[in-house]
Amino acid sequence: MARYCLLVASALTATLVSCTSPPLARTPPSAPLNTQSPITPSIAPTPTPTVSPTATARPSPSPTAPIVTAGEPTCTGSQLQVAFWPALSGGGAGSVAVSLAIWNRGTRRCTIHGWATLQFLNPAGGLVSTHWVETTATFGGSARLEAISLLPCGESNGCPSRVAPAAFINFFGDDVIEPCVTAAEVRVLTPGTSIPVVANLSVQGYTDGQIFCSDGKIFVLPVQSAVEALGPTLS
Repeated sequence: MARYCLLVASALTATLVSCTSPPLARTPPSAPLNTQSPITPSIAPTPTPTVSPTATARPSPSPTAPIVTAGEPTCTGSQLQVAFWPALSGGGAGSVAVSLAIWNRGTRRCTIHGWATLQFLNPAGGLVSTHWVETTATFGGSARLEAISLLPCGESNGCPSRVAPAAFINFFGDDVIEPCVTAAEVRVLTPGTSIPVVANLSVQGYTDGQIFCSDGKIFVLPVQSAVEALGPTLS
């Protein structure tokens, strides 16, 4: 009787365990963790073109200044045209800056390298007090000292205004500290030459000329290429 009761109790215990315990779930060893099938696109992707369309292409920088070639002669005063350039000239906060544009009206390219010698003149062509200092320091940084190749403008009788200048001479001073001088013209002697070129400074509303104080003291930058003076532009 006791053995019978023990067997019945064991059977009841097994029945209760099977009813209250959930079955163990097992993932087959070969089953993937993500069973979702990959989605196949209905339209094949368009291949990326190897050349960008012209409409979306980024603009490229303008060409750099011409490279000086071997044996290129030094520019002479007789083949240069120099004129006041208002776009880079002006004044403010006690300072005045003047820019002179240079064209090559000769038949072949030539080279300029270094600082020009400047002398202020009065309306009669007489000398005006001028104290010039060579420098590379500018208001925003520094100017490079480099050899510059000037291409001919193609007009021996004078380069027209529509032709971009080949180089620039920039100088600056103050218009505050007395004594001051008035320059109607400036005589320019480019590096390595003996024939000066005279440029008119009685322009842009200054009928008598440009005013420079500190007894005509100016700071002169080395001759700069058009790219250096104006900066590269985007075409």
